Amino acid sequence: MRSESDLTAEILEPVDMALLEPVYPFNEPGQEIRLYAGRFAGPGVSTVSGAVWMSCGSQFRVRWKLEGEVPTSWQFRAIGADEVTIELARPGGNVEVTGRYRTLDDGTLNGSTLGRADSVLSHVIVHWMNLPDVQRGRGRWRFSVGEWDVVLEPRPDHETVWEALGFDPRIAMTHVMSITRGDGALFIAEEVRVMLRALHFGVSFAFGRWVPPALPVGFSPAGVAVWEEWGPLFCDPGRNASMAWLDHEHVDDLQALLDCVLAAFEDPQREDIARHLLSRAVEANHTGRVEQRIMTAFPAIEWLCWVELKLSGKMSGAKYKELSTASRIETLLSAANIPTDVDPGAQPVLAAYASAKSETGTPLSGAQVTTRVRHQLVHAKSPFEEVYTTDGLLTEAWLLTRHYLVLLLLKWLGYAGRYQAALGPSGSSGHDGPVPCSVRADPDA
Repeated sequence: MRSESDLTAEILEPVDMALLEPVYPFNEPGQEIRLYAGRFAGPGVSTVSGAVWMSCGSQFRVRWKLEGEVPTSWQFRAIGADEVTIELARPGGNVEVTGRYRTLDDGTLNGSTLGRADSVLSHVIVHWMNLPDVQRGRGRWRFSVGEWDVVLEPRPDHETVWEALGFDPRIAMTHVMSITRGDGALFIAEEVRVMLRALHFGVSFAFGRWVPPALPVGFSPAGVAVWEEWGPLFCDPGRNASMAWLDHEHVDDLQALLDCVLAAFEDPQREDIARHLLSRAVEANHTGRVEQRIMTAFPAIEWLCWVELKLSGKMSGAKYKELSTASRIETLLSAANIPTDVDPGAQPVLAAYASAKSETGTPLSGAQVTTRVRHQLVHAKSPFEEVYTTDGLLTEAWLLTRHYLVLLLLKWLGYAGRYQAALGPSGSSGHDGPVPCSVRADPDA
């Protein structure tokens, strides 16, 4: 991407971290974040006042609204239209953004980029939403991900705001982050977008809910904001989710995970696969009813089987087709040294079901029993089948399916840190240690 020689020739002094502040002020939970107020130009008008803000209530989205009387020309052009293009007067020149109408004088904006993708930057400031205090009161966290140096700092009143978010499912800016090149070199905006996507998907995967690095602002070497992105990124309510497989205080493991995710996102052969699997793993934690969570996680495991067994060339197409769905999953689990038995101590209902449905006297394996539950959901013949009438069965099947997806995904990413299982009725089996040895990138680590 950096074909210009001057990007690597000029080495900058590190950003003064004493000056690390958000570009947009910290908000209270649910309070809007004002992004722009000034002149709009739109359908048939040259001057009209308006505002753009990030809505942080029950939904995380960019909104726009005209202020004052709506010009007749604007009304005329807006009637019957779905999309709107608005021109904003910015210090560096006018910028066009596109969105949709809600009424004649307000609506939403699509993901908008302000500035050129090849803008030369020295650093980027990012605003994190609904992120827990990963440093547990220790303040600033400095770390690196790939070629990037990162500083993450919580807001001064994080503890108070986080407590409020626990009672009110709204959105608040909880951290500010600075991103620079590790060697101090300049870079272009398009390069950091990959890093931002890796942060969004990686942190969300680790904590079991969508946590966005929002409103990135890129600065030129002269300290001028020349690039921004306003986007309605996925964002869930702030909470210390019991379904997180990584304790948010294990920052070394979080850093190791982000290295793995960034490497996948930087690989054109792996990026789309990584985004799909990571999003499935996040959504499988809380989306809809338990049946929906199973139906979110299980196809992701099937796709990972295809990627690892067939697409990689480890197995011929004919051999792959010969195997049943459960056998493919069993093959992948065994290769990763992931236990395939259902633990009756952690999952008593599912273990009893696995024994009752066995025709050989040996309980069904975890791959077999989760596949059976999934098939009964897809091909249900009666609302009174056991998967619906056996209390706790679907929940335990969901937890085991999710457990398999997370571990197999960690194996595919090459992660070698801690893993916290969540298999029991309370959401956690109490296990908090390294992932199974052959799942880890370095079995001797």
